[in-house]
Amino acid sequence: MTQEIAIGIDFETTGIDANNSEVIEYALVTYCTAFKSMISSLSNLVKPTKEIGKETELLTGINQLMLNNYGIEQNAMITHINMRFKNAKYLIAHNAEFEISFLDKMQGLEYKHLEIIDTMKDINYPPFMKNRDLERLSLYHKCPNLNAHRALPDTLTMLNILSQYEFSKILEYKNIPTVKIISLAGFDKKDLVKGLGFFWDANNRFWFMDIKINFLENIENSLKENDIKYRIQN
Repeated sequence: MTQEIAIGIDFETTGIDANNSEVIEYALVTYCTAFKSMISSLSNLVKPTKEIGKETELLTGINQLMLNNYGIEQNAMITHINMRFKNAKYLIAHNAEFEISFLDKMQGLEYKHLEIIDTMKDINYPPFMKNRDLERLSLYHKCPNLNAHRALPDTLTMLNILSQYEFSKILEYKNIPTVKIISLAGFDKKDLVKGLGFFWDANNRFWFMDIKINFLENIENSLKENDIKYRIQN
């Protein structure tokens, strides 16, 4: 049965850089890939070591008083995550690099045995779905997220989207090699680049797209047609 079990995960954090940010909420949803069904869920607020900023509160709706009164300790969160990871085969996240960056900081956490599936990159969405942010995808798939930027609603939305595709096909698509295209266009072409499906990397300050190698030629043609310079990073 372990081979059918996946854990969907999402973190709400005080920032996007794991080295300087903390988890303030997490969600874990156990998902059976064979039945395309959610089995159980767990979500908690987590007490940070420093007071959260106004930006975080405005984005998530989570405030410091909520964290003080209802947040659990980080060690308890790690225990909960370990318990669910132990009997699973897959780890599912949207823009998984973000969640992985925080998992890597957690002492005593075991996740290397899990096969990671990123619902932003590893599903062969129809070509018109260029924008892969969770909110836009939820509208495309007719499962709108009415409480975005909270960990459990985001995780449930992600899994609702995933359930609309055959899991075996997702695994096949995931194994197609991926390359990163980095836009070298100036600020004047920002909207054009975004419209083509590129994402903004706030840390490195460039627009990028992770794309399966079999779609590379199509994207390159679109960039050339729009006179957008780029480089490819393997």
